[in-house]
Amino acid sequence: MKQYTTIFLLFFCAQLSLAQTSDTLASFTLKDCMTFAIAHSTKLEIQAADNRDAQISRRDAILRAFTPSISGGTYAALNFGRGVDPETNTYVSTTSFTNGYSVSGSITLFNGFSAVNNIKIAKTAVLMGITREQQLKDELCLAVMQAYCNALYFQQMLHSLNQQVVSAQTNLTLAQQQEQLGQKSRADVIDLEADLADREYQLVSMTNQYNDALLTLKDLMLYPLDQPFAIDTTFNYSALLSNAELEKTRKTILINGALNAKIVGQSDHTIAAIAGFEVPETTKILIGEVESVERTEPFAHEKLSPVLAMYRASSFDDAMDKAQQLLEDGGIRDFACGYAKYRSILAHEAAAKPVITAAPKPKKEKPKGGTKETDKLIRRLEREIEKQEKVVAQYDPQIEAASADYQELTRLLGEKEEAEMVLMDLMEQWEAAQE
Repeated sequence: MKQYTTIFLLFFCAQLSLAQTSDTLASFTLKDCMTFAIAHSTKLEIQAADNRDAQISRRDAILRAFTPSISGGTYAALNFGRGVDPETNTYVSTTSFTNGYSVSGSITLFNGFSAVNNIKIAKTAVLMGITREQQLKDELCLAVMQAYCNALYFQQMLHSLNQQVVSAQTNLTLAQQQEQLGQKSRADVIDLEADLADREYQLVSMTNQYNDALLTLKDLMLYPLDQPFAIDTTFNYSALLSNAELEKTRKTILINGALNAKIVGQSDHTIAAIAGFEVPETTKILIGEVESVERTEPFAHEKLSPVLAMYRASSFDDAMDKAQQLLEDGGIRDFACGYAKYRSILAHEAAAKPVITAAPKPKKEKPKGGTKETDKLIRRLEREIEKQEKVVAQYDPQIEAASADYQELTRLLGEKEEAEMVLMDLMEQWEAAQE
């Protein structure tokens, strides 16, 4: 009886321990995943070992350059045997023991800067190892970040598909009941059955993709596959303001038409407290949905704080128009990065417009009653117009080749626009000379 009681107690304790482990399973945030991956990466361990070898080599190079080399030695010899005594002319046994000691030292005064160069090489190797280690950390963190976002996306999609399957099942049950009452036809029920089967198929496919994303994330982290793993979905880094909070924040951003200095550089908690409401501790950004892009809208101003404005656009062109007006009202020409953004927007609009063809080449007809100076000016302008037309035409193949590089495309469009302006100016001068 005691034996069975002991076994039962052990089984109960084991079940209780597993239950506690499952209950206390900590979910991994993105930072936790990156930290775990860095701590267990074999590539980083190998690189760290290489860095230690490089540091040892650097130490040896310094020692060889600035410390003397010392060597010492000793020897001993024992001889024995028989020999003829010269005095008695008889055989006698002889034994002899000899020993010696030596110490020497040397130091290199100059060897053609070889020692100094070896130190520099060793120092460079150490710095390269440190840079390589940081590069491996960055690459690993980026890979973990991508895998984590994929897993999180598939997890949320899985949750959405589960709800869709439940909704489809409810609709099918209701349709079957309505079929029995004669309110629905058999074709309607078959359509709902097909919809339910499609939803279930999508659910199974999404489940496989989610499991595959988790395996990819575990592989990057070198996480044990037999241990439970969960992604933290409780975080919330942004807060979408309600209508009441939006009005309070509006009154806090601007004071008497100027930016409130109390919110500059402050955290979202501080800004929310100044406005008169609270946000969760995990919140990093306050987002207010507004419609106006005019200067009368406080959210349309530069706020110098973690407060962002969110706009809805009816089309891509509408979004670009709103973004351009926000940039222009914000004084974008006062700083280089803002003007670069403004130029990129204008370049994008220019790329969407049809290519402006150059005006037809004017005919070289001598005007009646013209002077020699006028004729020379007209001929010179015609030559310059011809050269400028070639310059403008050279940008077309370059723009077409740089269509994949947005920055290069923006630069080429700007240069072509300037060249077209020069061409138009020459044309105006030619027309004025004709008169």
